[in-house]
Amino acid sequence: MSDANGNGGIPPRRWRPADYALVVVAAAVALACLALARAFLIPLAVGIFAAYTLRPVVSALERIRVPRAAGAAVVLLALTVLAGAGGYSLRDDANDAIRALPEAARKLRNALRVATGAQAGPIAQVQRAANELERAAAETTGAAAPRAPANEPSLARDARRFLLEWTYGALAVGGQLAVAALLAFLLLAAGDSFRRKLMHFVGPSLARKRVTIGVLDEIDAQIQRYMLVTVATNAAIAVAVAALAAAIGLENSLVWGMAAGVAHFVPFAGAAAAAAGLALAGFLQFGTLGVAAALALGTIAIATGLGFVGQTWLQGRASQMNAVAIFVGLMFWGWLWGAWGLVLAVPLVAAAKAVADRVAPPLGALLGR
Repeated sequence: MSDANGNGGIPPRRWRPADYALVVVAAAVALACLALARAFLIPLAVGIFAAYTLRPVVSALERIRVPRAAGAAVVLLALTVLAGAGGYSLRDDANDAIRALPEAARKLRNALRVATGAQAGPIAQVQRAANELERAAAETTGAAAPRAPANEPSLARDARRFLLEWTYGALAVGGQLAVAALLAFLLLAAGDSFRRKLMHFVGPSLARKRVTIGVLDEIDAQIQRYMLVTVATNAAIAVAVAALAAAIGLENSLVWGMAAGVAHFVPFAGAAAAAAGLALAGFLQFGTLGVAAALALGTIAIATGLGFVGQTWLQGRASQMNAVAIFVGLMFWGWLWGAWGLVLAVPLVAAAKAVADRVAPPLGALLGR
């Protein structure tokens, strides 16, 4: 005899403390695996999301009699050429900025000296007082006065180390993008064959097949909506930053606007990098801290208004997720995978919501609006 829940009159099993402990341990192991396998998982996620994003374009080419593999190659090659052209257009400004770094450092030192009236600031005064106290204590106890270490690294050595680390990081990112592009090409060329194989994997149950198809279609739609909103928002940021730079009189304002829009694909960190680059360019051209501060603050204000507030709201409307879930997802994946986590956070949260809506509806409702 069954009760109203259809469980045959057997009361549901209550969770014991050991069950909660097992869940905590499993979650910790999953987090450790995600962190340790980031070198494998990041290109995998980027390739899959890129394939989902570009699939409508490749399908449109296929409808006009272009073979699917050829269409995938053409689309990926076109994106590579566009990215290379954008980087090539910035090369002169980047080389000029690097060559002008010593002069910029001298101008910055002079500007700070003029701004502070050539007087030591409070931090320097506190440091000087601490040094005097250390000398007094040494004289009282008869110990030797403290001296600065002779092997303290110089500014040039620190700058060289920074450039090497940046170069290694850029090469690592390039390798990950190459692997992701190859995976995206294979997925795009395969078409629906991967989906048909996945249907065989889930078994003969029609209910499971319907759930799997629904999840895949929802992930497809979520990622395409995310990319549409992201591209539109970043284009608006590029136009606004270019207009700000042109109003101030910065040279190559259009190029700097494009750079700010591309950098904003990495939330938070991209806006900070764009603000720093524009501030450096403004300081090199005008030689005043006021112009540099205006460019930096203006870029951050544009990125905050259009990117953080506007894009988060639009993403929530497009993906039917609440802003809290998006922000928490950005914090979590950014903490776990760094800059790549910030880029992939929203698609990953959207995919999790698509799965949860059909497998764990309470979790889907928590992530939804």
